[in-house]
Amino acid sequence: MIPSHTTDEWAAIAEAWLDKVERHPEAHRVELLDTPMLDAVGDIAGKRVIDLGCGGGRFCRMLAERGAAEVVGVDQVEAFIAYAREQSGPRETYAVADAQRELDWPAGSFDAAVSYLALMDMPDPKAAIREAARLVRPGGGLAVCVVHPMRSSTEPAGWVRDDAGRRLHWPVADYGREGPRTCDFGHGVGVVTNFHVMLSTYTAAFTDAGFAIEAIVEPLPTPDQAEASPGWAAEYHAPNFMIFRLRRSTESG
Repeated sequence: MIPSHTTDEWAAIAEAWLDKVERHPEAHRVELLDTPMLDAVGDIAGKRVIDLGCGGGRFCRMLAERGAAEVVGVDQVEAFIAYAREQSGPRETYAVADAQRELDWPAGSFDAAVSYLALMDMPDPKAAIREAARLVRPGGGLAVCVVHPMRSSTEPAGWVRDDAGRRLHWPVADYGREGPRTCDFGHGVGVVTNFHVMLSTYTAAFTDAGFAIEAIVEPLPTPDQAEASPGWAAEYHAPNFMIFRLRRSTESG
């Protein structure tokens, strides 16, 4: 279960975060992550999908637009679910719930599950992965996007820059020390606690839960994006995100 102080942290910044991600979606999501995440989900026309850690429901709405028969979004932050319900279409359902605990749906209720930048907000991502495995039918898919473990380890996080302020590299420190880190969203949004997890821990959690890893994607800007913006070009130094495309074993149990 997410510690109460962490849920309180998210509740405290909920309105600012909704502005950053929902009302005025940030470029990283729109230009860098949405397409590869949709590719990882695959064809969901007529299928049931659950989003674990859905925030304000932005990706749920995208999945519904792609023809999903039903999209369920769960999140522990009441303000996020309230916003999601306000924006909801007829094939979307939202619930205040903890993805690290057994949810109210029977085993195998969904054809696919997604988690879009949410697992690293949970102190027990393994529990959420096990719950995804329970909820997804054998042969169903799971698409996960997390902050790249190379980027989540260092605290305080930040680029090493030259005298002119140009980004030189992202320092990696304490990579093998998993656990809480301070995440400052900047731009007046606020500070929350994230949880650093090593790549090997993620992959072992997926396979232990019964998922096969079909692909690992480290999204990078296009050459045109990198040429247009020094900020985008810096992504080549250290990718900010990692996407897993996973498939549930066809063996039951």
